[in-house]
Amino acid sequence: MFNSIKIKLIVWFLVVFSIVFLGLEIFMYYKLESVVISLVDDHLKSTTSSLANLLTAEDEHGQLDMGLAEVSQATTGEYAEKLSGHYYQIYTADGVMLVRSPSLTLANTAMPMSQESLTPRYDTVTGPGNEPMRIITQTFKFPRGNLTFQAGASLKDTNRLMASFR
Repeated sequence: MFNSIKIKLIVWFLVVFSIVFLGLEIFMYYKLESVVISLVDDHLKSTTSSLANLLTAEDEHGQLDMGLAEVSQATTGEYAEKLSGHYYQIYTADGVMLVRSPSLTLANTAMPMSQESLTPRYDTVTGPGNEPMRIITQTFKFPRGNLTFQAGASLKDTNRLMASFR
């Protein structure tokens, strides 16, 4: 049966075609995953920058403690729902928790603390509710000392998207 050159060419073509498309599929999967994680990272960077800018402005007016109190009592949006998958927290260099998002406070939990980092550091960890989450950790300098800001987002939707792509 495989003596015909026509059959050999068809089989050869199917093998090469399958290998090429498998390689393309693997490339597209990892590229999509990279883009989606990059979007999550951008959102987290925006969150920490907004919190740091707000507290810097409050600190310039001598009202850092008041600013921290306001940040901890956000009562609307995704950060206000218990274990919503959207979190933030601020702590000192000594590991003293100053602020947790209401989504963490309502569940009486916290994100895993990381070491200080003056440049944004991204990690994928197991967060509240044993869900995979992406976190950013960045330390900012304030007159009272370094404050470490963390923001986190659940990867549940990202994983669901990637599973559907698979």
